[in-house]
Amino acid sequence: MLGLDISDRMLRLVALKKKRGGISIESANEIAVPPGIINEGEISKPELLHPIISTLIQTAKPKKDHSKKIVACLPERKSFIKVLNLSTDSEITDDTINTELANHIPEDLNTMYLDWKKIYSSSENESVLVGAVPKSIVESYQEVINKANLVPYVLEIESAAIVRSIIPEVSENQNEGILVIDIGLDRTSFIIYDHGTIQFTSAVPEISGNLMTSLIMKSLSLSYDKAEKAKKLGGLSKTIGKGAVAKVLNDQLTSLIEKIKQVVEYYQEHHSDQSRISNIILTGGGANLIDIENQLFLKLKIKVSKANSFLKIAKNNTDLITAKNQSSFATAIGLALRAQEYDKS
Repeated sequence: MLGLDISDRMLRLVALKKKRGGISIESANEIAVPPGIINEGEISKPELLHPIISTLIQTAKPKKDHSKKIVACLPERKSFIKVLNLSTDSEITDDTINTELANHIPEDLNTMYLDWKKIYSSSENESVLVGAVPKSIVESYQEVINKANLVPYVLEIESAAIVRSIIPEVSENQNEGILVIDIGLDRTSFIIYDHGTIQFTSAVPEISGNLMTSLIMKSLSLSYDKAEKAKKLGGLSKTIGKGAVAKVLNDQLTSLIEKIKQVVEYYQEHHSDQSRISNIILTGGGANLIDIENQLFLKLKIKVSKANSFLKIAKNNTDLITAKNQSSFATAIGLALRAQEYDKS
């Protein structure tokens, strides 16, 4: 079974195999998606997307013979995750969840697919993690995967896949709140992980890898390819290239810092029994920006580190995923790990 990461501008695939020595990456691939095929998580041109998915599978290396069973992600910006604290006075059922969730989500629940699981129980309360996604989104993803001659066994909210790949199953400090920041090509997502589960998610398009590249192109009069190269070489360093790229990206850095403060403040004010956010983990392509960890630490005084998507991987058999780009494959690896769990069950 394969992990398939579908985003607006990129498809990524990871195939894992469990051996005596642990889990190994057997095959991987990535293909860019032309603009306009997927817009803000919605598939606009499925007739153009499913051939790209087919090519992604067929050209994955080094292993050629792949399963047709897929665990794929659903777009974070179209999803809703909430931890509900419910009384133990009555049995928790789908109807109970629907009644309580209606107080937290503005959409018509009849138009959404819901999934939930109990994550904590006490004598008075039970905590339930609920995920909700519009039926139209789920069905469009199922359809395009089927048209690529694949079988969508599991469709999972993206944030769940990310935390599975980069956060240990048993944290050394159970009272530590973690903020995962996924800086992607077209948006940045914020995921708060606390008490062993996802507590809160948010996504903004105003901070993204593509926007950073566009700002560099415009400010420094560079082509797209040269702007991408400048972003990778200069990043947020104030010394490389006399800090020319860092100056261009300063507004993006400032926006990121302000958004982090807003997310943390919102979580501290609106969630009961919350832990202090004492750790920030960066993932996605933007996690590779030079000096980003240091710049965020200086402004926020919170520990900042780059995600390790190889955390649960014993061996990597592909040249495509490297120490430098592994954070970009966090979602695909997390989905493939879910596939391993599904096969085992």
